Amino acid sequence: MASDVANVFIFIGLTFTFLIIVRILVYVVNHSMRLQRLSANVLNGLRVGIRILGFIAIILLLFTLFEVPSSALISISSVGGIFIGFASSEVMAQIVSGLYLISARPFGIHDFVKIDDVSGMVMEINLSHTIIQQIDGNIVKIPNKTILDSKIKNYTIKVPSEIEKRQIHLKRSEKVKLKHINPEGARKGKIDWNKLRLILDDLTEFAFEEEITRFVFDFEVDLDIPPEVVKEKIEDVCSNYEPVFEHKPQYKLIDLSARATFEIVIYCFSPFIIIHNYDSFLLDISNALYSKEEVDK
Repeated sequence: MASDVANVFIFIGLTFTFLIIVRILVYVVNHSMRLQRLSANVLNGLRVGIRILGFIAIILLLFTLFEVPSSALISISSVGGIFIGFASSEVMAQIVSGLYLISARPFGIHDFVKIDDVSGMVMEINLSHTIIQQIDGNIVKIPNKTILDSKIKNYTIKVPSEIEKRQIHLKRSEKVKLKHINPEGARKGKIDWNKLRLILDDLTEFAFEEEITRFVFDFEVDLDIPPEVVKEKIEDVCSNYEPVFEHKPQYKLIDLSARATFEIVIYCFSPFIIIHNYDSFLLDISNALYSKEEVDK
């Protein structure tokens, strides 16, 4: 009898301890997830997950303290497992995929991405699906499980991470120190710009930035238009859009077969600007190349 009373007090004390730990974990999750700009749905899902684990821990503690036969525990867990397995196998697969995306972070909120044939800006990452605003303005929801089976291209570059990644295979003497890559380091002459240009190439002018979106796409042109005319027209349009994107789009010829294929690169700090101006940018290039005057030539 005395031992049962003692177990009750132990159970109450440990239960309060578990509840405090759960509250601390929920607070930590709230704080860290907000810093990563994740959606309220993700936060709610993680809170629920933590509370479920806490509840399971309390039940296991109850069974242990009061010496509930292990056969009863196994029976209950087996029935519960079968029920959960049949009821929510697909849901759990989506949640697990969502948690993997959140932890692995192949992309984040407001990154500009391409997932298979879907290109656009990530608006929200839930436990079950990811919401993307496409270039044409349409909103699509992609199941997280589908995303894990897809080819992902993230056009938004975290510049410090990119510098580190591109230096992984360099010798120590060839590396550029990240702590010097800032305006103060530049003023004090601590940056080896020749090394930095070799590492960053076309991203060198963005070395001081936290992130930049580098959106790359192909544009095909008929071969009956003279090459010098094509370059002149594309150059004019890119120059006109320099104030729009804050940086002049770049282009180069990458293939010459049935048609001439140009690779065009848009550099921009905000994917919103790309989404709002991409269609007009393409239309202006097309109009410049295929206007009545050019066709008549």
